[in-house]
Amino acid sequence: MTGPRAALTAGTRLCYDGQLWEVAELAVPNVLLRDAAGGIRQVGIGHLLACPGTRLLNGGAQEAPEGLGVVLAGLDDAARHLLRERVAHVQEVRTGYQRGSAALALPGSPPARPRRATRRRSGWARARGAPIS
Repeated sequence: MTGPRAALTAGTRLCYDGQLWEVAELAVPNVLLRDAAGGIRQVGIGHLLACPGTRLLNGGAQEAPEGLGVVLAGLDDAARHLLRERVAHVQEVRTGYQRGSAALALPGSPPARPRRATRRRSGWARARGAPIS
């Protein structure tokens, strides 16, 4: 290992037991490794990190990704207004209400219409339901 702290996440590339591996899945206390040929190996995380030959290849210590709250807080008024309009549109398509539910509906909002099934019966289905003559 290169230092006392390292980030072990899905996608981390490492050298272990003389081969190159990529972390496919973390399931405590084990890690699922995948090699370039598609081979899979399950190893205990403690054993993997304690093995003297293990080396993380993509740096190990990685910066945490910037949170979405930071990005949203940096929006100007016009961008924030556009975002709210788009969210309201998606909510209206999904639920029938711009705010997502009847309890939060805006004054004057029409009640949501129930969705009807618009599926048509195929010719085969109609023939199957027809009486045999």
